[in-house]
Amino acid sequence: MKTTSNLGLMKPEGTDVVDIENFNTNADTLDTTIGAMSTVPTTAKNIAGAIKEIHTAMSNLDTTISDGEITTAKLADSAVTTIKLAANAVTGAKMANSTVTATQLADGAVTSAKLADSGVSAGTYKSVTVDGKGRVTAGSNPTTLSGYGITDAAPLASPALTGTPTAPTAAVGVNTTQIANTAFVRSEVGDRSNLLTTTKTNVVAAVNELFQSVGDGKTAIASAITGKGVQSTGSDTFAQLASKIGSIKVGISNWNDGAPLMRSTGGFPYYANVFLSGITDNDNIAAWYSSGSTTKDTDLLDESGNIKAVTDTAGSSSSVDMCTVGNYVFTLFYSEKKVIKRAADGTFPASTTYTVPGNPTSAFTDGDYLFFWAYMDTSAGYVLYKYNPVTMAQIWSSNKIPQGYVVDILPNGELISYVNDNKVYWSPSDGSSLNMVSTLGYNQRGGMAFRDRYTAFYLRRVYDLSSGTAIDKWPGVTPPWGNYDVNWAFRTKAGELIIGFGSVVYKVNWDTGAVIQKYSIPISNNPSARINRKTGTIAVMNSANYAFFVTRIYEGGYPSV
Repeated sequence: MKTTSNLGLMKPEGTDVVDIENFNTNADTLDTTIGAMSTVPTTAKNIAGAIKEIHTAMSNLDTTISDGEITTAKLADSAVTTIKLAANAVTGAKMANSTVTATQLADGAVTSAKLADSGVSAGTYKSVTVDGKGRVTAGSNPTTLSGYGITDAAPLASPALTGTPTAPTAAVGVNTTQIANTAFVRSEVGDRSNLLTTTKTNVVAAVNELFQSVGDGKTAIASAITGKGVQSTGSDTFAQLASKIGSIKVGISNWNDGAPLMRSTGGFPYYANVFLSGITDNDNIAAWYSSGSTTKDTDLLDESGNIKAVTDTAGSSSSVDMCTVGNYVFTLFYSEKKVIKRAADGTFPASTTYTVPGNPTSAFTDGDYLFFWAYMDTSAGYVLYKYNPVTMAQIWSSNKIPQGYVVDILPNGELISYVNDNKVYWSPSDGSSLNMVSTLGYNQRGGMAFRDRYTAFYLRRVYDLSSGTAIDKWPGVTPPWGNYDVNWAFRTKAGELIIGFGSVVYKVNWDTGAVIQKYSIPISNNPSARINRKTGTIAVMNSANYAFFVTRIYEGGYPSV
């Protein structure tokens, strides 16, 4: 017996035996499959009517859903799934604007379980990207201002702040990397209006003004100290200026009562010819004598006239000259072409010998360097040399001229030389060119001093040499020494003209010949003198009655006339 393909109903064929139970079974199957029509939710309770009614309702779904028609009652739990919706089934065209609102969704209706993953990993983000529907499509955690897209904030490194930024005021005395605001600066620096300078609004300008004032004051003090015979400059420190003030020499209050420094004949040979050579910076007096035809002696005396040391310098030279530079004593030997240097200290008379070009003679100093003339054997003429007294290194040499005697060094370093043909030669400080500037008209070189290149005291008067010929600057003036030649003359550091004539020392005006001051010294009998241009000390000596007398005067502290 055959059966139907869907419900399995039995279909008897012509040869099949028909059993009533087969029909009953088919009836029960149909009844069970179709069910009770009275319970279907359609209006029609028969199959055909119900199907028609359902068909009509389904047809209406394709066109319009009435307001409020879809309710929770109409949807079974989990009824709406991705399987029920075709891809892109719900589009903007299918949904009216603002369709889904808070009133359309029951509380808790949409949960994380109901929503598909957005593609952004779960986590906490400081910066997110959101699409037009409010969905997070990307997330990040930036660490810089630019990462947040902030462009109007000052960077941590070298911020360029605008407006009036403020900061906490540090406590007075704080010395850290904390920001110093204007209140802190003012508390530390003080009120600028209380400055004693002319400038009160600018600290740098006030400091510069103070520095300039101090510099001007130091220069003025240095000038005054130099005027007292101790060379000083504005670049000296205050300690150096104080030390130099302490070294200013002050003359004896009454020269008539000033006893000479004296040493008896005990240290010198009988009938010795004694010559004063110079004064060291540490106030030792260098002298030498000749006794016989070959023996020469270099002596060092302290400021009381006592011999500190004696050295016998034997030689065949017929000419010896000496000079002091700083605290060194130099002895020149003409024939031997050598210079001996001794330090005026506890090592005296230890010496060092130097060979020099030519035959040295006529040594002198500007207080810092050793100068001497040297006769050159290879050709007639003399060359002037300048040496470093410490290292004895030659600094320069001049051109050759007839025999010269340097009688002065000007404050600017220029050199003035007198030669045997009664001419005056001038050279710049580098000795590069010795040129004749004037003819004196006298063939002597004693008692000579220069104020500048063209103003010279010579023998007894001051002359103007600017025309090339000596012109008397004191016409009609009779000086105290009359028409006699003076014994010695110096231009001091202060630019004064100091003249020695017998036992009287005069300070004289260069331009008028008027005596400014005068004083007596207990030395006469054709005295000679030497000056230390650094310390301003002048030593005057003579040798009489087989005794050696030395007295000292200074550029400062002269008594009035």
